Amino acid sequence: MSVVRLQYTKTFEDTVDSAISHYSQWNDEIAIIECIEMVIDGFEASVTQNPLSYALCQELVELGVTQVRHAVKEDFRILYEVSYVNGETIITALLFLSQRQSIQNQLINHCLMYK
Repeated sequence: MSVVRLQYTKTFEDTVDSAISHYSQWNDEIAIIECIEMVIDGFEASVTQNPLSYALCQELVELGVTQVRHAVKEDFRILYEVSYVNGETIITALLFLSQRQSIQNQLINHCLMYK
């Protein structure tokens, strides 16, 4: 079995921070952080065992992006890519979203806020 390495983009980190800020308006921030950590831990456990265990993201397939997968945990989605380099499997987490968030709107908002 090849070595599996997880990496997180700056965009992923920014969208996690955004989710924490958003949900902390109505809930205890520590509880939100713990929930999100649990979701990310579950994602990591799943994809390190089987990187292709989640389906391709249908929203992005319709736009012609066919390499991004879509993990759903609790009320959240994690978009990620799997690549293979020098015998190593690299899982790159791209976005962290709630199930109701539009990927397109989130990316536009991210570009407006962070670029």
